[in-house]
Amino acid sequence: MTAESDAMHSALVQRADAIEFRLAPLYDLASWLPYSRNRREDRFAMSVDGYYHFDRILPRHWEAEARKSRYDGAHALGHIRDIVARLPDEARTLLAICQQDGSATDDLTKLVGLLLNRCVELAKTYGAEPMGSKQTRLPGI
Repeated sequence: MTAESDAMHSALVQRADAIEFRLAPLYDLASWLPYSRNRREDRFAMSVDGYYHFDRILPRHWEAEARKSRYDGAHALGHIRDIVARLPDEARTLLAICQQDGSATDDLTKLVGLLLNRCVELAKTYGAEPMGSKQTRLPGI
């Protein structure tokens, strides 16, 4: 995390069956995507290697940001490719479960559609490759 990190720009997730917390993945993306009107001007709450605008952040920026935190840049990109590869199926599964139990909303349906389209776009820049079973995935994803 960068020096600008604080509670205002973060979200935590707690597993129901455990006393452990982790940073919520896709926090900015999930809170931004349904409300975006002009994606070229939309911004993350925190920068990635000094860049805030979603469509201006490239793989090299994630690698540089990872190195600032003493994390392997290639491994950080591996996590991004893993999320881009697995998120569409996870989102579809969640939507199907919610539709079966009657808890699906129009907003959830819209968010899943937006996530699917965004993953297609991101795969063009980042690729989409699930991490192997021997690789360390981000917790909970």
